[in-house]
Amino acid sequence: MKRTYSIIVGVFIVNLSWGQIDNFQSGVSISHLSYKVKDMCMCPGEQYRKDLIGYSEFVGMDYFDKKYVDISANLGVISKGGTDPYYDYSNKKFSQILNYASINTIVNFKYPIADKLIPYVNIGPSTDILFYNNQYHNIFPTNSYYYFHRITFTFLFGGGLKYEFNKYQIGFLYERYANVLKIAHIPSYDVFVTASTINLTVGYKLK
Repeated sequence: MKRTYSIIVGVFIVNLSWGQIDNFQSGVSISHLSYKVKDMCMCPGEQYRKDLIGYSEFVGMDYFDKKYVDISANLGVISKGGTDPYYDYSNKKFSQILNYASINTIVNFKYPIADKLIPYVNIGPSTDILFYNNQYHNIFPTNSYYYFHRITFTFLFGGGLKYEFNKYQIGFLYERYANVLKIAHIPSYDVFVTASTINLTVGYKLK
């Protein structure tokens, strides 16, 4: 696992060495769990199917910056999970919170308007590493019948708008994270998470 972390961080550092625009993203995540049931006798019902509001924080670099396209490498943290429609004894909703360290490389397709206002759409892969699970002190239990996967792979896509002035950029970005692979191993059903983020973006041109 340490080797995997080293490879991921190494690729990110190489990407940064070619960077032309330094950027920061901060906002909220909205997510819920879904299930593919294998045994109807063990159906999870409404468990964690309601939206959980979390956080999204990323830093990164844009490189190969051209008029209509560029590539972004981003590293940060994102909160995913879901809530129940039920409440505990303290009148708080039950929730499943999964916090991930996330790294992605995405392609941005831009269409500048008057060289200052830049709408764009993006698409690319993301690798997420689980580091916090609010339901378990040991987020990687040795029980082979029930555990969350430490690393998951996500396909993301979205769009946003940037405004440029001098060497600065400011805007917003909406992205959708689609987990095509399950995030947990449970014998009676597969667990998936769907998440979206809405971020404020701030950038600075280095070159």
